[in-house]
Amino acid sequence: MGVQLAGRHFAAPPIVAGSRNTLAIDADGGVWSWGWNDRGTLGHGHRGIEGKPKRVSALRGVRIKQVAVNGWHCLALSDAGQVYAWGGNEYLQCGEQEDARDIVSPIPCVPRLRVRMVACGGMHSLALTEGGDVWTWGEPWGDFSFRVQRNPRPVPGATGIAAISAGAFHNMALSVDGTVYTWGTNDYGQLGNGNTHYQVQPEPVELPGEPICDISAGGWHSLALTTSGRVWTWGRGEYGRLGIGDRSGSSKLWPVLISGLEGLTVVQVSAGGTHTMAVTDTGRLYVWGRGSFGRLGASDKDQYAPLAVELPGGNDRWRVISITCGGGH
Repeated sequence: MGVQLAGRHFAAPPIVAGSRNTLAIDADGGVWSWGWNDRGTLGHGHRGIEGKPKRVSALRGVRIKQVAVNGWHCLALSDAGQVYAWGGNEYLQCGEQEDARDIVSPIPCVPRLRVRMVACGGMHSLALTEGGDVWTWGEPWGDFSFRVQRNPRPVPGATGIAAISAGAFHNMALSVDGTVYTWGTNDYGQLGNGNTHYQVQPEPVELPGEPICDISAGGWHSLALTTSGRVWTWGRGEYGRLGIGDRSGSSKLWPVLISGLEGLTVVQVSAGGTHTMAVTDTGRLYVWGRGSFGRLGASDKDQYAPLAVELPGGNDRWRVISITCGGGH
């Protein structure tokens, strides 16, 4: 699974990190999960914490090609285009079929849609259809200023889309021509439109230069990767999560180029709750943002510019092929 843009193929990562849990897909399309589980976010049919990976048995017999997690719910997408959901569901972020507050085992979700990609927001969900349209459901705003969307509905204007990403309460979409669109809440400029007003419909982000080939929405910041491997960022600047060397913590309302990655060819980016990661074409890992609890893997101190991570045994021994940032890991 992945996106083909400008002659490059960008695959969905086989492992994703949530607020306090992790999901992974094995070579046979099986889903494994571990970590925090009070809301049933592991999908094991109970709420007990798992300290090591455990197979999600309810999905046996279904070949999964993508998983998504953010906040307290999870989505899984089969190679047949069927979506499954589990975890927190108080805002119907798991779909319209179940009114339970918590869903502890995966259930079918949005069965009438044939889906190509899924994304989880803090309390809402996104689905990209095979036809390039984006659908959403749940509570997308976080301040309850709009009614909870019980039934999945198409996002107005979101057509011709190749990839999607959801932050806490903002969304990103990448069109087939490499244009980035954003909508949702905008308290810290995470939409990249030069102000802090929310947008109910997708609007293009002004990004100079070449097309964009990958996007990632963090808690309250955003990333865009160009086809030549350069990285743009915008939104909340606290803890250095933007990686632009600014220690003031100020928000950036327009995209800013991360100069600390110049000269490198970045092939994947991932925005977490308060930290960020990037991997290069040579398999080198760079991190920045909040350092507490060891989430950067390099320092417990906040990093305001990209920092190269030295892997155990030396970087000549290991080559990073995929990355994912969660809320605190």
